Amino acid sequence: MTAINRILIVDDEDNVRRMLSTAFALQGFETNCANNGRTALHLFADIHPDVVLMDIRMPRWTASRH
Repeated sequence: MTAINRILIVDDEDNVRRMLSTAFALQGFETNCANNGRTALHLFADIHPDVVLMDIRMPRWTASRH
């Protein structure tokens, strides 16, 4: 099984992104953050994360719609 190293965090709230990114980085994970779905899609294609943590309700983009 492959280890999880790279996490993409998607949330429109700055404080949530910072808290999650800091917590995971302190545990040795590489974190990348996006504040909207469009940026998240570009990052997903570029960095190929092992895990995506995504707010399911954000302005103009909800996880249930896409």
